[in-house]
Amino acid sequence: MSHSKEAELETAAVNLARKGEELVTGAAAKARATVEEVSERLGEASSAVKDNLRKAGKEAADAVSTVSNRVRSSADYLQEQGIPGVMDDVETLIKRYPLQAVLIGAGIGFLLARRNSR
Repeated sequence: MSHSKEAELETAAVNLARKGEELVTGAAAKARATVEEVSERLGEASSAVKDNLRKAGKEAADAVSTVSNRVRSSADYLQEQGIPGVMDDVETLIKRYPLQAVLIGAGIGFLLARRNSR
């Protein structure tokens, strides 16, 4: 093989190696950028999930607090009024809203009858 052919092959090999190195470097840079982007998006998603859980926990705590306050208020009312006082209040409500009282009674009767028929 002549000297010029060897030089051409050597130049081609060097160029090919350089091109391969550029491709590998470019691919590594793209992979690094993709990993950084995915990592950033995961961080954002994690923060969003954490914020949503914190909000949900606060809402649940508020709901539990509200229910607790209502139960406490009902217990205080029952303790203050006693059974006769509660019966008087129920009687007053029935006299004030007779149609609604009949409909509620019918609904409760229907539910009890349905439960007992099963």
